[in-house]
Amino acid sequence: LLDENSDEINLATIEAERILLIFYASWCPHCKDLLPEIHKLYKEKKSFKVVAISLDEQKEDWVSFITDNNLDWINVSDLNGWESKAAQDFFIYATPTMFLIDDQRKILSKPLSINELRHDIHNQKVN
Repeated sequence: LLDENSDEINLATIEAERILLIFYASWCPHCKDLLPEIHKLYKEKKSFKVVAISLDEQKEDWVSFITDNNLDWINVSDLNGWESKAAQDFFIYATPTMFLIDDQRKILSKPLSINELRHDIHNQKVN
């Protein structure tokens, strides 16, 4: 997938003890509430990275959402919406959808809320 600067990002090359994959869209009301909360948590955790995969189809909408919310983590999209290969590979049918994965890319949990995410991160001993 490409980031907002059109640079290719490969999940396999991201170094972190834990990575949160979050599938979202700028038009999703729950995403608009959740992503700022995740951003606060992201700023607290040193070994925790976020890869935010947008299901937007318009680059302007996607980049505006990133900028407006100061999302300074890894942002990617192929601008194919629900037809995105990543969305299909992970069987995404709703936004937001999160996966907490380890450094071997094994799925550790699929939290449904910010509270579940905090709990899962705490249980996984993420610093």
